Amino acid sequence: MKHLLWLISALFLLMPLQSICPLWAATYAYIPSFDNDRVVRIATSDGTFASVALEGGPYGAAVMPDGSLVLVTCESNNTLATLTNANFEDTGTLVPLTTALGEAPRGVAIAPDGRRAYVANFGDDTVSVITISSRTVASTVTVGDGPWGVTAVQDAAANVIKVYVSNQLAGTVSVITDNGTPEVTQTITGLRQPIGLAATPDGRFVYVANFNGGLIGSVRVIRTSDDTLLADNIPVGHGPWGIAVGSQGDFVYVSNSGNLSRTVTIVRASDNSVYGTISVGDVPQGVAATKNGDLAYVVNQRSNTIHEIDVATTPIGNFVIDQDPEHPIEGTFALGAFIGGTPPGAPSGLSATVDGNRIVLRWTDNSTDELGFVIERRTPDGAWGDLFEVAADITEYTDSNLARGVYEYRIRAFNEATDSASVTTSGEVASRGDNFSWCFIGTLLN
Repeated sequence: MKHLLWLISALFLLMPLQSICPLWAATYAYIPSFDNDRVVRIATSDGTFASVALEGGPYGAAVMPDGSLVLVTCESNNTLATLTNANFEDTGTLVPLTTALGEAPRGVAIAPDGRRAYVANFGDDTVSVITISSRTVASTVTVGDGPWGVTAVQDAAANVIKVYVSNQLAGTVSVITDNGTPEVTQTITGLRQPIGLAATPDGRFVYVANFNGGLIGSVRVIRTSDDTLLADNIPVGHGPWGIAVGSQGDFVYVSNSGNLSRTVTIVRASDNSVYGTISVGDVPQGVAATKNGDLAYVVNQRSNTIHEIDVATTPIGNFVIDQDPEHPIEGTFALGAFIGGTPPGAPSGLSATVDGNRIVLRWTDNSTDELGFVIERRTPDGAWGDLFEVAADITEYTDSNLARGVYEYRIRAFNEATDSASVTTSGEVASRGDNFSWCFIGTLLN
């Protein structure tokens, strides 16, 4: 089994949202256990368990981008619970904070900027928009019949959050545009009882699991730039239910919950082809993946088992996680992106030196747990792109064969669960005969 993170000290697990990032980060799966009113936390590095009592039928979960909070919908008492890792370390004195929602809340998603959350209320056909800082309902948006799953992306061009909601009974996806006043701006039709939704890390595509009454289903793809349902109809198993995107957007995991399947279909996102099919437990439903790592967790609702899938191995790894009898899961649905963790320390001191038609970038590595660094480049009025990735502990990169012009670079560290903030530098590569020169302007920490 491939695990990529260091074991974290219990001292650092207790740090709240405002605390300084720990020296070693941890990745956790937070599994809402519906039948026994608990949320079970599993450390992906070593499989250790902890849990906290949470009344009201915990159903869906989402983790903040920085791993500081976990939001859990409680379907039976119509609330949203806010948990921190401290709740799992000292359950005798810490009580989860709850927020009242609409009827029968199921899916929950957090905006990429971490400011708002969105909860699909299946029972009254609404979405509750939550201000995370105050844990209050900012507004309520009416959507289609039977909203179930939800995901959110950042539309950088329009500077808005776009929220996608699967209306299972209506066979549609509602698109909510949130520029401060959220409203439904489009309804995408032509789906078959959609449930699970998951967006790619760059926000360009949303994958939709068509449950189709438990029969042979499919996955459809929404292009978020124009909210078009693409022609691709990706074949999967019976009753596709949950869906997750992992491995930096390379793979999509689909849980086939029908009795004739008991499988997870893995889709290669580059061409939307089926990469593999993995046998799991009875009625697989919840599935979540690490953003940058190779792991996915699948929760089997009827057999009360958990499988770990590792796409980095050949054949694809498939492991049953040994559970802790003191922290059992029972009848769990585990809808949503329930895996997350704390980011590595952001790099600093990004500088650039011109050498002919090359630019040499150098930076300071401020983390001990990163898997690597991602470098992005753009020219004036251009979009960030031309991604380069370098390994952990590397502090220099040379961008070669450049034309004369102005270039801007930004770099961020990443670990299995999430990314650090980015440090940015900009300047001008000017022509002086056949030579280049660099005019350094400055750096920003985003």
